[in-house]
Amino acid sequence: MSQDARRSSIHRLTTQDASFLYAESREQPMHIGGLAIFKGRIGHKEMIDHLERRLHLVRRYRQRVQFVPFNLAHPTLNDDPSFAIRNHVHCHDLPRDSGEAELSACATRVFAQPLHRGRPLWEYHLFRGFEGNRCAVLAKVHHCLVDGVSGMEMLKATMDRRPGTG
Repeated sequence: MSQDARRSSIHRLTTQDASFLYAESREQPMHIGGLAIFKGRIGHKEMIDHLERRLHLVRRYRQRVQFVPFNLAHPTLNDDPSFAIRNHVHCHDLPRDSGEAELSACATRVFAQPLHRGRPLWEYHLFRGFEGNRCAVLAKVHHCLVDGVSGMEMLKATMDRRPGTG
């Protein structure tokens, strides 16, 4: 990769976005997310395959945070040369016909865990076994990557299942 191409793949975080990283602690993760419930069953491999086909639409999902030595500048987002989607898409099997209380408890435990700082700062969690032949997907994205509008755009890009949209 040329020096110019490498530079163009690097994005320095704004002061506001970097502040979400600086303020984070194990007890106070700074990611945002949402839980979507779907009719029917989604397979773990099916979800991974779907996201892999759509990742080109969300460049930040393939970039990780790189801190600057001695914090002389805000961190940057750089392409992750060892990106592996399996590190970001997880499957949880709830007890068969689990209700909202069980789903909520499991999703809350998963959501409370900080994102791994050595990888791109997002995860999707698939919950299977939800009552009524449904499943749920929890999306977690670090706040340094998104604001409200861009967060919705990222979800739209990854969750759209219409043919020919990715």
